[in-house]
Amino acid sequence: MRLSDAEREEAMEVLSEHVRTGRLDLTEFGDRSALVTSAKTCRDLEPVFDDLPEPHPRVLAAATAASAAPASRRFVPGVLPIALVAAAALIFLTRNPFFAGIVALGLVAYLTVRARR
Repeated sequence: MRLSDAEREEAMEVLSEHVRTGRLDLTEFGDRSALVTSAKTCRDLEPVFDDLPEPHPRVLAAATAASAAPASRRFVPGVLPIALVAAAALIFLTRNPFFAGIVALGLVAYLTVRARR
């Protein structure tokens, strides 16, 4: 996600807070503020704040929440062994690997959707 000017300004304010609390010296502040002003995306800001405790800019918290959201769409690990066993059984019984592959893919899709409910 691309950064707005307001998000960069907030990141600069947060860096200033870290200088006020003594976590950063003026040299580090200068280096990090140059990175903040040249940052184009949220990902560009992450290394600036990686080694600092809270506070962090709100845009980093939003980016972290957004990247965690697709986790529910991930593949369910327990489904693959079941599908492989089913495919092997179908290949053995039908002697048709294409049919077994199609059935195995359908089984993976069904079990993945069912496991998320």
